[in-house]
Order: sequence, then structure tokens, then C-alpha cells
Amino acid sequence: MVRSYRVLTDRVVPTTEEEKRAWAERIFQRQPALLELPLILVPEYFFQRYEEFFQESPIVIAALNEWMAKATLDDLRLSIERPWIPTSEIYIPDTPIGRRFFNIANAFGEIIPSLNIIPKNQNQAYWLKTEHYYWQARGVLLAYKLFGVIPNPIEEQGVLGRYLPKNLIEDLDLLTNMDVAQLRLLVMGERHIKKWTVKKKIPYPFNNALELFREIQKQNFLVLWQLGPMNSEPYWLSKAQQKDNISARIRLLEKTKWLPGNSLRPPYPQMKKDYLKYLKNAGWEDKWLLPLRKLYDKEQLGEKQLSRRFSDYIKTLKAGKELHVSTFEWRGGQPYKKRASNKVERVEGVIDPLGYILWLWA
Repeated sequence: MVRSYRVLTDRVVPTTEEEKRAWAERIFQRQPALLELPLILVPEYFFQRYEEFFQESPIVIAALNEWMAKATLDDLRLSIERPWIPTSEIYIPDTPIGRRFFNIANAFGEIIPSLNIIPKNQNQAYWLKTEHYYWQARGVLLAYKLFGVIPNPIEEQGVLGRYLPKNLIEDLDLLTNMDVAQLRLLVMGERHIKKWTVKKKIPYPFNNALELFREIQKQNFLVLWQLGPMNSEPYWLSKAQQKDNISARIRLLEKTKWLPGNSLRPPYPQMKKDYLKYLKNAGWEDKWLLPLRKLYDKEQLGEKQLSRRFSDYIKTLKAGKELHVSTFEWRGGQPYKKRASNKVERVEGVIDPLGYILWLWA
């Protein structure tokens, strides 16, 4: 269910606030947009009751208040002011598999706040919060693809499908396919990564593949932050160059050469040498690929399970390579975007009357 929720210290859900919210939702049309996704564990028997039972349950009220108190503090940290925080609660059965769903989705959704990034201006703050919501949705869909537990969240009446734009749903589907393939590859390949780190005398501070997966995502976001809002370069890579860089990386991963003469990239032998050197010196966001790429043999996918997992991961990268092309161009810490006319103009985040963050031309 979607509501604009406000945490208060005196009463749980005062009538006056509910009336204000209901009035606003009658007057203003809700735009498809990302929103807060509280994860709430509830006893299994709750799912045999009506929706109103959930809303009135002390278990739900307490969990929602706790979640929203934290969300309100994060708004305060980012200097985001709005009348309500729009939410769509996700109820998860409190069972062993339900708790696994919760832990995966929650851990993924908390990656960005855990980094304690301080924005330099309001647009960066809105962007960070929008990304936080996107990663919450990504965590929910990843957990669903791993465990099921809840109805498909991206179907038309799913918890994401009802409220997010169609293009965003399609992007999330492709991105979480990558996440699933990457996690499965890490689970299968972790022993080889550990063996390689011992040989190279590299510390391996992770207790399991899931911890490594989470660290990879954290470092990926930090790279995104540095190349995006914090980028001080005077010129932004063209979308054509970004797309070619991604295609080249995929071909390097799968050990597929390209013909000479590509104007956007160096010859294969030179780029392969540079890429392997980069992987060797990279953080965990890419370092993990080096030992697994060495073991990958595309001629023996039927005999080698690790090669099959690696191939599956590469397929998801190919299917979703457009997702790695930046939506915004950041200049001087501010976001810009191309109009249909190909002219690049600045955009800015705004809070609508229902508390949603929208991006408009400045």
C-alpha cells in the first residue's frame, strides 16, 4: 500500500495528519516515482487477514515507526524538507526464508546511507535520496528473484509495478538479473578468489560470498559518486564513448577480440594489457574478476560449471549494458541532461506536494 507517512513523537497516526494526507492525495495527482519501501516482518497468520488488520496491528505500527524515524533522520541529514515521506510498505512473513528475504533486501537498500556521503548542494542531496530509493527497490527485486516469498513486485499490481514508471521497472529487471548472476558466480567462485588472494598475499576480509557481493556494490556506488556528482573534469564522455567502453569491457571479460580500426578504442592487445593491469590494481568492485576470468573457458561451458556461471553473468551484462550509460551529465556538481533536441540543459530536483522527488528542467 502507498501512503505519505510522517513520524510523530506524541501519537502514532493522528487523524489530523491522515486527513491532510488524504486531502493532498485527492487534490494532487501522484506521479510515477521512486519512494521509501519499509520492510516489515509479520507473523504468517497475518496474511489470512484483511489489509486493515495490518494497518492497526501494534507489530506493524511499531516496525513502521522505527523504520520511518530512521528515514526522517536521513532526510534531515540531507537537508530534505517535505510534508510527508511517501512510502509503500512491504509485508514479509516472519519465517526462516522470509527473514533471508528481509536480510538481503534490507542490506542492499542500506548500502547508500551506510556510506554517509555528504552532498555539496541540494540537487546532489535529491540525487542521493533518489538513488537510495532505487537501491531499495533493487534489493527487494533481488530478494524476490532469489527467494520468492512475496508476489512478483514488478507485475502490474506488484508493490513496485503499481507505482514506478514502466522504463524504471524494465531497468530494475535487467539490473537485478545482473545482480543474481553476479552473486551466483561469486558463490561458486569464492574458493578460487580466496586461493588467488592467498597466492598474491592480498587480504580477504569477507566471511562469505554475500559479504563480498555487498562490498562490490558499495565500491561501485562510490565510483559512481566520484564519476558523477563529484566529477570535476571539464568534459563529459559522450554516450557513444560510454557505450563503446562498456562493450569493450564485456568483450575483454569474455576474451573476444575485435577487429582493428575501431576509432573509439585502442587495438585489442593493448587494451587487454591495460585492462588486466587495471583489474590487478582495482578495488574489490572489479578485482574479483581477475582470478575468475583466468579460469573462464568459453569452449567448455558444458564441462565447467564456473565457466557457465561466468558466461551467464556476461549475458546479463550484454542485456543491460545501456544501464551503465549515465542518465545525467554532471558539471560543476550540478546535473545536466540532453533534451530531445540534443541540447544539454541543467535539471533540478523538486519536491512535489505529496513528498515525491521529481526532476525538472531548470
